[in-house]
Amino acid sequence: MITRFLVAALLALVVSSSLLAQEEPNQAGVVITDEFVICPITTDLQRSLIDNDSASVYVFVNGAAFRDVETIDRFHPVFEELQKKLTEMAIGDNPGVAFNCREGNFDGEKGEERKVRLELLSKVSEEVGYYSGFLSAKTSQTYLGEDLDWQEWIDTAKSAVKDSDTQTEGITGNDRVQVCFANTFLSRLLSKADCITTILPAVRTADSFPEDYVADLEQFLVPANGKLRKSLLIRLKYTDAAYQSIDDWVEDIEGRHEFARKLGFENCNVSKSFTNEPDGLTQGPATRLQIKVKVVDPDGKPVLNPKFETRTYPNISVQTTSSPEGTIFKIAGRPRFFHFMIKMPGYAPYIGRWDASDHPESLPTEFTAKLGKAWRI
Repeated sequence: MITRFLVAALLALVVSSSLLAQEEPNQAGVVITDEFVICPITTDLQRSLIDNDSASVYVFVNGAAFRDVETIDRFHPVFEELQKKLTEMAIGDNPGVAFNCREGNFDGEKGEERKVRLELLSKVSEEVGYYSGFLSAKTSQTYLGEDLDWQEWIDTAKSAVKDSDTQTEGITGNDRVQVCFANTFLSRLLSKADCITTILPAVRTADSFPEDYVADLEQFLVPANGKLRKSLLIRLKYTDAAYQSIDDWVEDIEGRHEFARKLGFENCNVSKSFTNEPDGLTQGPATRLQIKVKVVDPDGKPVLNPKFETRTYPNISVQTTSSPEGTIFKIAGRPRFFHFMIKMPGYAPYIGRWDASDHPESLPTEFTAKLGKAWRI
């Protein structure tokens, strides 16, 4: 009995000591273990890469650490320690957590077996997220074509940001391209690239990409000093008509890397997805949209320092500034969807929502948000 207690205590000590936050540059609040990488979500680029506006924490789960299905249990010491750490991070008005369970191939397991195991791992991870106090928990799986070297993947991302002293990842561009340089550890893990460029309008005609976008890309990417950076990731959506030409361009590896070198990078990768949606108002002007919102109480008196949460689709940079006349939103481009929420003590939440499919007219340049009193039960 004593022996069993000592073993359990030592196991708990080992697990606990492995969940230590990293204090290296650009990894504030990050926790790295053999099983998990836990990262606070802090930038618009990170939110765009994970395609989840509600999450405040992102967790990578190493599938290779759970090849014994007996360990995939919420009450296993590793998951109990994960829950303890996530509980500390489940803060804010509407915290959410997102998990990505990733695994490569290894001998002795069939594809279907791997799928079942990762789905179980996702289910347990989701449970841990909710039991940690998060209001939302979403999961995804990444199936790699080769075995994942967990430590090498982490070390590569660490090395890429070790000399960076910024936690910001500002988005530049126009109505055709968005450009953002990956300055944070999480963005590097997600993209494996120095720079992420998004083609905003869907590519709809054969042979229009990349030729029709060269001038835009050169404007924002070509370095003034002529020094080559390592990797560029281009993200785009395409329609049926453009599929074959884009696929041919992606398969031409040498041609793709030659294109990257003209833009100041050693190599280029592409993340592409199919769409049948019309461009509509996603093609906005190069100048920023500006919207002024005046917030008042039930009696019409101004509310000072209102707190806003904003969302756009596509994910577009929104700058918020306060002035005596109201809160100013500056939006980089023209989104198909714009949503904001105001949460203030003593008042009911106020939601403002604009959708191009419902309201094809332009976004209003200014309006007044009148808050209601909070209810008590």
